[in-house]
Amino acid sequence: MEKLLKKKKNDERRDEILDVTINTLANEGYTSLSMRGIANRIGIHLSTLQYYFPTKRELVKSTIEKSIGSMVRMMDDIALSSSIVPEKILRKALKLHLKSCRDPVISKLFIALWAMAGHDEDVNLALTEVYKRDCQRYSSLIKKVRPQLSKKSCENKAILILAQLEGLVLFISPTKPFASKIRVLEKQLWISTDALINTS
Repeated sequence: MEKLLKKKKNDERRDEILDVTINTLANEGYTSLSMRGIANRIGIHLSTLQYYFPTKRELVKSTIEKSIGSMVRMMDDIALSSSIVPEKILRKALKLHLKSCRDPVISKLFIALWAMAGHDEDVNLALTEVYKRDCQRYSSLIKKVRPQLSKKSCENKAILILAQLEGLVLFISPTKPFASKIRVLEKQLWISTDALINTS
């Protein structure tokens, strides 16, 4: 019983650290992110923060994973569904991804992370890991849709699809200039994705 209570308390503290990190990045930008700064915002010692996240890279990676965790779990559940045809699985995954791109907190978070990645190797490596997994996920979905494509071709197509999705954050998140055109842009995304997947 004592172990369960300790684990619960540790999980709560971990979530609190990640929530503060997400909010700090989304609302104040990348210049506000430091291990000491996050510890101060929560009111804990730096050593306590480092108990949960020994390095900034681990903190950033866990922050990214928490922010997109529910989307990733839903995408994985869809991908495992054997009752849906592969084209619909891919489209559902793309819709989920697009929905997360429009989320105001997630979009601000990723814009801050992209800005940091150019100057901070820990953030760059954490984002690289996330995008590699995303590319693998999309590559395997593309392979199910077009089994005749080579693994390399599926990977290249996945990179281009992911680049389109992530790039749309700059245009369609709620405070951006083309947010009102989401339906038109979504339709265009399906057309370009279908065209990309159906070329050799």
